[in-house]
Amino acid sequence: MCLPVILKREEPLAFRRYYHGDELRPSEFFKKLMEPVSYATSVEPDIVIVPMLGFDDKLRRIGYGGGFYDRTLAGNRKVLKIGVAFEFMKLDCIPTDLNDIAMDYIVTETKIYKMNECAD
Repeated sequence: MCLPVILKREEPLAFRRYYHGDELRPSEFFKKLMEPVSYATSVEPDIVIVPMLGFDDKLRRIGYGGGFYDRTLAGNRKVLKIGVAFEFMKLDCIPTDLNDIAMDYIVTETKIYKMNECAD
């Protein structure tokens, strides 16, 4: 397993290997976010689980406003993108721009949305 690490504000996330019990430290940028320590091995994930504040039927998402996941996913279109949300966060339509990356799946407590099943 790996966890995201913020190296610089305007850059994609890095990912470092993490095993249960490994040392974590507060992020330099967001003190409530815990990250693997700097000597942990860097990895390229095959699957990225993405937090969100809202989503729609086209699996577009509202993130937390930093653009970290959009920058990260734009650089690796092959990675499987799985959004995690609560069902009440589903909206009719989310406006997007060219920088926004849709999810392949979104998992809520009641349903799994899949891109092919939701797209027009």
